[in-house]
Amino acid sequence: MNGKLPYINFLALLFISSLSFGQENANFCFKRLQVADGLSENAVYCILQDDDGFMWFGTKDGLNRYDGSSFKTYQHRFSKKGSIGNNFIRSIAQMDKNHLYIGTDDGLYIMDKILESFTKLTLHATDNSVITTPVNALLADRTGIVWVATMSQGLYSYSSKTSKLRKVNTDGSSGNFNTCWSVIEDRSGIIWAGTRGGLLRYNSQT
Repeated sequence: MNGKLPYINFLALLFISSLSFGQENANFCFKRLQVADGLSENAVYCILQDDDGFMWFGTKDGLNRYDGSSFKTYQHRFSKKGSIGNNFIRSIAQMDKNHLYIGTDDGLYIMDKILESFTKLTLHATDNSVITTPVNALLADRTGIVWVATMSQGLYSYSSKTSKLRKVNTDGSSGNFNTCWSVIEDRSGIIWAGTRGGLLRYNSQT
């Protein structure tokens, strides 16, 4: 994949006008949203709907918030304090109502939705590393932990309650797990990570 994630060439929102179980001929209506409609870039890498109902889209040229009729774009502004530090948005997650976690090509940012400001996570992890690589995927799990899948630094877990960043240990496994593409939580609460070296299942005991 040459270090690049697949992306959506354009954004289509699906509105289902009538759909029920057992109905074979449901009516679907598609609306295309692109640069001409206010989207900052047509290459969309991630989508999130927050608790307020807003749709968030991460593109190669900024973060976009959509309210159903118009877009608001958040991009790096050299002269603006609190603007996001990188415009390539690869992943989005929400842990609480007022904060979003934004994965960029230059590490992880935390957005205060009320102040509309961004803070880069520069904590030193348990192995003394700092996340500087692109963040391919984010997961906010049921216990309050944010999982951070990176391009070349492996998998991290972050607790906002304790302000601690931990590098997930994969030393007991064979393979290249530093390139982590995806991370999910299953119904049992088990964390799974998809990497270049294969699929990982997290053992919370060890």
